[in-house]
Amino acid sequence: MKYLLVTGGVISGIGKGIVSSSIGAIMKANGWVVTCIKIDPYLNIDAGTFSPYEHGEVYVVPHITDAIQEWVIRVAERPVDASNRVPELCLIELGGTIGDIESMPFVEAFRQLQYRVGSKNFCCVHVSLVPNLSTVGEPKTKPTQVSIRELRARGLQADILFCRCNSELSPHVIEKLGLFCQVPTDRVIQVRDVDNLYQVPLALESQKLSTLLLQHFDLEPKELGTDPPLAAWEAMVDHMLHASDTVRIAVAGKYTKLSDAYLSLLKVNCMTYDGIYINGAYFPFERLLSI
Repeated sequence: MKYLLVTGGVISGIGKGIVSSSIGAIMKANGWVVTCIKIDPYLNIDAGTFSPYEHGEVYVVPHITDAIQEWVIRVAERPVDASNRVPELCLIELGGTIGDIESMPFVEAFRQLQYRVGSKNFCCVHVSLVPNLSTVGEPKTKPTQVSIRELRARGLQADILFCRCNSELSPHVIEKLGLFCQVPTDRVIQVRDVDNLYQVPLALESQKLSTLLLQHFDLEPKELGTDPPLAAWEAMVDHMLHASDTVRIAVAGKYTKLSDAYLSLLKVNCMTYDGIYINGAYFPFERLLSI
């Protein structure tokens, strides 16, 4: 079993989920059986309804890191598709940002897991922000340097660095990131803003991501057909970018001020396969009473 941990720094919502999903899509296209775990670093049952009357005082038990590791290993080996094959690669997205108090036991657990399974079976990728301030006119690497320093202080070193940026990074900036983050420059991956999120796997693979992962895990490429691994994915993205029709759908809900809460309702397969673009509008349930 190979484990790939995705951490984030500088800001929340940096795109760890998109990076995790894109890596999964790339590796599946290359013939690997992939599973995924998303961890929200909370220790109680429900952070929103936690009650001291019911659960008592919150405390960290000595064996929590062992429990986290055993849970990850057990869940990672469960088949997740119709083939019923045991996964070969487990993607683990650790929510929040490095340095958060609530994620410390999880970071320590993964530090121990890396030692336990060996560096060839564990890859740590870090997603960080490289902002380009209009007042300065150049990308700033210091936030990412500090984020990597925080990660290393907790016992983990980034094997691959994903840089969120709104413009292409120059070779000088990439060299600087590699030097001060201790990541080889060919493992500094740019994640630029795109028109459609489904373009991200193509953008990452154009930077030889699958080759980097195979090299890190010491794996040989699998025998595939004559078509490029992401040929079907590229055709799907092209179909989506050239949607022939638009449908406007109103969504009534409780948490409409946060559009991400209902994202899965609008990002549906009709856009992928039918060439229909969905334009969604959100409004609270209360407005239904006045209609």
